[in-house]
Amino acid sequence: IADQDMRFYITAPAKTYCNKDGILLAVNAKAQATENTDPITLCHQNRKAKKSKLSSQAYLTQEMKLANSSMKMAELAAHQIFSIRETRLALLHGELENYPSDGEGFKKFLQELNNMEQQYLELFIGSRQEEVYQCYVQFVPNKDSNHEVVCRFSSQSGLLDKNDLSGRPIYCLIESNRQNIVQTPDSISIRGKKRSEIIKKEEPAGLYYYQPEMVSISLKDGQQTLWKKDMMLAQMGQLLRLKSSKDMSVVLDAESGAIISR
Repeated sequence: IADQDMRFYITAPAKTYCNKDGILLAVNAKAQATENTDPITLCHQNRKAKKSKLSSQAYLTQEMKLANSSMKMAELAAHQIFSIRETRLALLHGELENYPSDGEGFKKFLQELNNMEQQYLELFIGSRQEEVYQCYVQFVPNKDSNHEVVCRFSSQSGLLDKNDLSGRPIYCLIESNRQNIVQTPDSISIRGKKRSEIIKKEEPAGLYYYQPEMVSISLKDGQQTLWKKDMMLAQMGQLLRLKSSKDMSVVLDAESGAIISR
């Protein structure tokens, strides 16, 4: 997200190249192709939940459907479970009189017995289904952002807004590597001044750009680290200025505003 307070105008007769959003990419040089970056993801790739195509109702016997109490229903279901297990054991020992002779038919028959057993067991222990889905959280850090709540998570409701106190907080930690900002010989530090301050004090003309700082960003759920990555962050960097020159030739990074090459 572009900082609207850091917009500058190019008035020099140099050949400038900008993207569709008006962000400067190069001056007197060929701009590099930009790549779309994916937003921060807090979970794995989309996967559909493995929902059972079977229903325990399909395996209920007529006697079970007519049962007038849950105790009677449980007794009949337990009897079916033991019957299935006895049939499966006889099948594996080759004691059944009629069973599929080919390997594929044998596997299907065995799988059907397993499915039936599982459906009857779920009448006692219940069933569980899990779903993994992908979600995004937009977070714009600044120099004061550290240990800030970016969202919340609930084991019942999943990902929640950071203001929803029904979930436990997910924190974003930003650790600066405190590397010295490398300036080119003809660059001048503006020391974090805003555009309004620069214009007011009539700073000399030149190419204003941001030199981002390398930081380590992590998302934490309590003591557990969910995601961690080292990246260049413009918000933690420093505003610099290249002296005005008709021979200036630079290529800039569209995301951070840093100079890529000269």
